[in-house]
Amino acid sequence: MDRKEEYLPIKSPLFYATHDALIEDIKQGLCYKDAAENNGVSERQFYAWRYECEKFRDETTAARIEGKRRIVNVLENSLFRVAMGYEYEERKEITRLLKNGSTETTTEVVKKQLPPNVTALVFSLCNLAPERWRNLRNVEVESDKAGSISIQFGGGNNDIKNELEKLAGGGEGKKKK
Repeated sequence: MDRKEEYLPIKSPLFYATHDALIEDIKQGLCYKDAAENNGVSERQFYAWRYECEKFRDETTAARIEGKRRIVNVLENSLFRVAMGYEYEERKEITRLLKNGSTETTTEVVKKQLPPNVTALVFSLCNLAPERWRNLRNVEVESDKAGSISIQFGGGNNDIKNELEKLAGGGEGKKKK
């Protein structure tokens, strides 16, 4: 059963009631569909308002750009923390039954260390400084008239390994000539 949805005009009370919340949700990184659903607006209605009102379209576009920027910033910070390692506290609630039948709850706090993640380090460095942190291999393929194929691997770039060894204090590493 296909029924056409009635679109509310841009000047409807629903638009004015949800406008600020829609923009804020989009700034927080929600997609248009989720922001609309969070605020009781159908996706079709949301897009009708965007089509009808250039100002609303510009506001939602700017909010989406800010939302993406915020998400990227959070992800970069998380990747940095994982790459570098960090310390955190783990809390455990322990409930004991006492002799008199009552219970006693205590909270145990344990400090833990998440070690640096080499994969996250390499990923970050390869993307942030690709001219210094690349992992390339030269592959040469040759064939002769008889149909014989020769494949040679060589010229591997050990920059990443050498730099990590330097950082870890495991030696000076070999410099590429």
